[in-house]
Amino acid sequence: MFKSHQLFINNFTIYFLGLLSSGLISFITIPLIVKYYGVEGYGNFSIVQNVVLVLISFGGGWLNQCVLRFNNYSTHFKFDIFQLYLITFFPLSILCFGILTLMKVGFVISIIGSITMFLGSLVALSIVFYQSKFNARKSFYFDFVRILVFVLMVLTFHFTLSETPSLLRLILSFFISYLISF
Repeated sequence: MFKSHQLFINNFTIYFLGLLSSGLISFITIPLIVKYYGVEGYGNFSIVQNVVLVLISFGGGWLNQCVLRFNNYSTHFKFDIFQLYLITFFPLSILCFGILTLMKVGFVISIIGSITMFLGSLVALSIVFYQSKFNARKSFYFDFVRILVFVLMVLTFHFTLSETPSLLRLILSFFISYLISF
């Protein structure tokens, strides 16, 4: 009993510290984006980001619960979940593209946003597999790397691609953060 209690406490502590540090970095990033990209730039990015994140939550919540509740750690289970992922997120990617296109953010941003949604949902699903195995360090690593890369890309693109529209620079930062954290 002591070993499982200790495992729970260790994982809880790592999850808590991971969420706290990721949340603080994300929160501190808001004034940074506003400073370099302006309130309008941040607002436009925030709307696109929210579309992507809501679709990730909408499409992935039930898969995440399935992994947490029924994971038997077999290759067959992982394959089944991945098939369900593709069945769910391919149409959601098309929906994401449609929504972003209707928002008139531009074709390139709609494409990048849709790919980010597809990739972000895969990253989220991977994190849940680690959580189901009580591997808090891996889960923390994915999230921390993603947020850190996002901040670094926001700064890098601000100073190197200043002629590129701000929304494109921010959505590219968002995309690259998920790509590298995967």
